[in-house]
Amino acid sequence: MQTSIFYFRNLHLLSIVFSTFSVVLLASIFFGSRPSVADTSVADNIGVDVGIKVDTVTAMPVVLASIQPLALLAQQVVGEHGSVNVLLPGQTSPHDYALSVSDRQSLVSADIVLWVGEALERFLSKPIRQRDKPLITAMALEGIQWPEEGGNAHHHDGHDHGSHDPHLWLNPLNHLPIIDSLVAELSRLAPAYALHYQRNGDALKAELIALDQRLLLETQGADGAAFVVAHPAYTHFVARYQLAQLDYVASTPERRAGAKHLYRLRQLAEVECVFEDYGWSNAGAKQLAQELGVPLLSLNPFGVEEKRGNQIVAESTSITQLIARLWGDFQRCGIAK
Repeated sequence: MQTSIFYFRNLHLLSIVFSTFSVVLLASIFFGSRPSVADTSVADNIGVDVGIKVDTVTAMPVVLASIQPLALLAQQVVGEHGSVNVLLPGQTSPHDYALSVSDRQSLVSADIVLWVGEALERFLSKPIRQRDKPLITAMALEGIQWPEEGGNAHHHDGHDHGSHDPHLWLNPLNHLPIIDSLVAELSRLAPAYALHYQRNGDALKAELIALDQRLLLETQGADGAAFVVAHPAYTHFVARYQLAQLDYVASTPERRAGAKHLYRLRQLAEVECVFEDYGWSNAGAKQLAQELGVPLLSLNPFGVEEKRGNQIVAESTSITQLIARLWGDFQRCGIAK
């Protein structure tokens, strides 16, 4: 009797084991016929049809522009197929900026960095060399127009940017090679949107060429009012449109004019206006305008928002608007058609 009980117990255990094995085997066969996403990627790479299509989504490129004018340009090219960030806050001078930890992280993570060059943004020269991703240096691009030394923008030894004034974005035509370079890099990173970038770039180039032609016509009839600027940031605009800039107060917004130079400026009897840089300390320009008895006006080469109290009274939302507003600011000195 005990032998029979033992036999039936063992038979029952064998039945359970066999049933469990059957379930596992069927599950492995069923699920094993469905490849994972990783498996489909591998299979697709070797040309095997696994019966399942996986959508590939093109990553949106991230462009980091060093300054606001370049960010305005980049945003018009990128459009909705990517994002554009700007490194320097609006009214921060690029001449002596110090990178924060978050700035360095942005430099590392950006797909493309767009900057003017070491002559303007010396603080970026070392960090940028550590990048292994696309970098567009505007000053190094073929096709950038450089003003001739000794043109309308007068200068003096030791203070002039000369023919290498890095504020190159103030000539509309200098944006054309920048746009071409940006379109090429974006198209390489996101080929699915290449046509989008090309169309945006072509449209922006057409706007800039039209603006340049309009400014050439308007400045041909200008009366040649002479002026002094706070620092030599306007050589590209002044030379392109043949304005009568006589001199400048200091080489950068952070420097103070020397006594001898200020004395020489006071002898410029033909000065009709002095321009200060909006948003920066302009003690020398203010002093000169007061002593000469001429209007003190402001120019905004970076297109940052201008406020009167807490109210924004002007803000450039495109690179063409920035340049057109600069011309409007010059006209307030009586430089009119």
